[in-house]
Amino acid sequence: MNENIDMKISGASAVPGGEYKSLRISGSGKVLGNVKCGEFRCSGAAKIEGDMEAETAGSSGSTRISGRLSCKELSNSGSLHCGNASIEEELRTSGSTKVEGRLNAGIIKSSGSLICEESIHCRQLSTSGSCKVGGDIEAEFFHSTGMLSIPGLLNAETVEIYPGSGSKIGSIGGSNIQISISNNAYSGIGAGLFRRNGFTYNTKLEVGLIEGDSVELECTRANIVRGRDVVIGKGCKIDLVEYTGTITAEEGTVNRSIKV
Repeated sequence: MNENIDMKISGASAVPGGEYKSLRISGSGKVLGNVKCGEFRCSGAAKIEGDMEAETAGSSGSTRISGRLSCKELSNSGSLHCGNASIEEELRTSGSTKVEGRLNAGIIKSSGSLICEESIHCRQLSTSGSCKVGGDIEAEFFHSTGMLSIPGLLNAETVEIYPGSGSKIGSIGGSNIQISISNNAYSGIGAGLFRRNGFTYNTKLEVGLIEGDSVELECTRANIVRGRDVVIGKGCKIDLVEYTGTITAEEGTVNRSIKV
């Protein structure tokens, strides 16, 4: 196809794969094969039967890509489903984004549902919705105020987590790790709770291992915590703390601590 062609589907139609200047779908559109374009926009239902490569991509409808998605910038406020994904600069999603394989990106900002069945590698990841990852997360900066499900390793220089109920992580590694409650996160009434600023909280995050230089924890259940300077706050249940510098712990939060 001529790369200068603008392709627009506003009804129900199928077009061949190839190269386009832009591809816009506001109806029900299907692309038969791999597609390369400068701009992709979907406000209807799009199905790409192959790989898609674009400079910029945006979806406010339903977009399903059977193969790999590669673009510089991606914005999704609808439903997006693809195989492996590589976003060079920024992924912004306030809808539902599912990646069946690996996700590589510069910056990820998610306020909706983000699912990656394998691993995520990025510079920055900020999530305020639901984040479920089948493998590991590798980042320089990680910030979360929502629900997390990460059975593997979350590794970042800076980790800031305000966890939603039911959050679970296999292990966390980093230089500066902070897990704490948000003043707006009300947990209800039950056993093992504590109160702060008029709100009631319980343990919200379960982790196998936490290892970092500076570690500050609240509302966390962990098997092992290793760090230089460790602060264990209210709502925590820690089996073992190993530290090289200092430790400060609320009464009853640590079963055993060892200076190494």
